[in-house]
Amino acid sequence: MEPAYQGIDVTYRSEAQRADNKDIRDLLFSLVPQARAQMAKMAKSFRGRNEEETCKKIFDYIVANFSYVAD
Repeated sequence: MEPAYQGIDVTYRSEAQRADNKDIRDLLFSLVPQARAQMAKMAKSFRGRNEEETCKKIFDYIVANFSYVAD
């Protein structure tokens, strides 16, 4: 399900104490324009029959593909 991303090897660290999803989205749009098109395409694969199913698909993807490491 994961697409082959190209040109998004940027690491960004903020001095801000808090960031929300909008901050992260806005940063992606400004730093890596192609990420928007790539994620729009991938987002379609998460669409469920209803909001709950969509959230479950996103959650399951995150659990399966990301690991948390404390700083």
